[in-house]
Amino acid sequence: MRKANLNPTAKLSLSIQYATQNCEIPRWKIRKWVRKSIESTTNFISKEIKSIIITVRLVEEEEGRLLNKSFRNKDYATNVLTFEYGITENLLTADLVLCLPIIYKEAEEQNKNRFEHAAHIVIHGVLHALGFDHKEHLEALEMESIEISILENLKIKNPYEQ
Repeated sequence: MRKANLNPTAKLSLSIQYATQNCEIPRWKIRKWVRKSIESTTNFISKEIKSIIITVRLVEEEEGRLLNKSFRNKDYATNVLTFEYGITENLLTADLVLCLPIIYKEAEEQNKNRFEHAAHIVIHGVLHALGFDHKEHLEALEMESIEISILENLKIKNPYEQ
């Protein structure tokens, strides 16, 4: 997908779904992370998008694994799946699926704060929804740089430094 042409005044419609009982992350934090991600990318992309609809779904490992297998043919749960549906009539739509057990496990293994790691994963997913990728080395460097900048703005340290 090409990067979204984002209007800095684009209207955001954000839905957050909890398909898990094991969630410590309040809606307001997720909203803040998504908004900061969108606001921070307006310098990287132009102005075509007027509205953005994003659904963030927080799931358990079973649902995360099923979705990853169904859509990516990978039989394991991953921390985030981003489903970007493209741009039609100046509207960008995307779904993010966050697998909380995987995010929490990664945070523990990497000695990171759960909220900070979750913020990074949400930001990463939103950037994918906006057309950023990390398949090529230069793309990865650009995406990481944007993630670090957004996290820094949120007073969260660089997740790529240990």
